[in-house]
Amino acid sequence: MRYRFKPKTITLLSITVSLLSLLFAVGVWAATGGSTDSSAAPNATNSYTLADIYARLTTGTAGSQSAFTEPAGAPLRIVVILLRQCEILLQTVQTMQR
Repeated sequence: MRYRFKPKTITLLSITVSLLSLLFAVGVWAATGGSTDSSAAPNATNSYTLADIYARLTTGTAGSQSAFTEPAGAPLRIVVILLRQCEILLQTVQTMQR
């Protein structure tokens, strides 16, 4: 069976493909437009925490800038999820071996 498209459909399709190609080209151009090297160390950056931003948006409370600090470890929720996935995988392997 041979499909025939109406001229209106072909025009709409060609416009859509052209716009998506243009957006992709602009994205590639923007991604390659500069250096990815940082000009300073992370702890030399003063910025607001997410809690400060949330407080400013919800209550209007002004926050204070602070230096960036590396997290002490992985968030607990991620660790719990990974352990649960390992448990499920282990149960699956044991079931397959029976």
